[in-house]
Amino acid sequence: MNIVVCVKQVVDTEHLTKIAGGNTIDAPDLPRVVNTCDLVAVEEATQLKEKGIADEVIAVSMGPPSAEDALYRCLAMGADRALLLCDPAFEGSDSHATAVVLAKAISALDYGLILCGQKAFDTEAGQVGYYIAEMLAIPIISGVVKMDVRSDEKVRLHRKLKGAYRELLEASLPALLGVGPVLNEPRYVSLRAISRAKRKEIKHYNMKGLGLSSGDVGQRGAKTKVTSLSRPRPKKIFVPDSSLSAMERLMQVESGGLEEKEGNIITGSPQEAASKLVQVLISRKALRI
Repeated sequence: MNIVVCVKQVVDTEHLTKIAGGNTIDAPDLPRVVNTCDLVAVEEATQLKEKGIADEVIAVSMGPPSAEDALYRCLAMGADRALLLCDPAFEGSDSHATAVVLAKAISALDYGLILCGQKAFDTEAGQVGYYIAEMLAIPIISGVVKMDVRSDEKVRLHRKLKGAYRELLEASLPALLGVGPVLNEPRYVSLRAISRAKRKEIKHYNMKGLGLSSGDVGQRGAKTKVTSLSRPRPKKIFVPDSSLSAMERLMQVESGGLEEKEGNIITGSPQEAASKLVQVLISRKALRI
């Protein structure tokens, strides 16, 4: 079984002190790093290969030429191959357009499992994995905090729920898993390992090489548009109710003090549920068509 890991190079947010304004983060002088959750995904894939469960680990990234540095980090960690999807036409892609590019590249690979971070720390969108799974017609489970791949047919995993709860699930392979930052601790990579990794070839694919058109990617292929960016408001310190039991206080801390809200449960097939959800959003003026 081969494992594909989706990797994104992001701005090191520890150095981001202000947002200049507009709808993009323009920080050409700030260092770039591999998205934290993606490093966790690479580490998990590498461990599965070391256990003899996986045959090959393939890192895939969409980004500018500088994203090679992120892929060299993956190769130094133990990935066998790396693909960079790079084309000026990809600029301005949202989660959907990004997934179109990644899914097209992955569909040409022999894989049994796809791993990616459950979200990128620059946008916090957490949508790309869902789009990829839908385009490849495979199941997806996100928020994975523990996983056990015993064969090339099924994977058993724990998914984080609200509060201190966990959900035990089993999925047939191939599947896409969105992993959280607590799944493992990515290994330290030495300069010597990165130097050896840079001797390997990173294959580049552009829009035409993937068989895509300009209407599929970039701003033309995007389904959403960022209108503005602003700094988040500082969170208030939450103190749990001292009259509650230790477990209840722990659950309050885990949930950030948010109370359970009543809601409607939508049932039916995926198509029926999606149609009902759209109607609810329209009725509440949260969506316009």
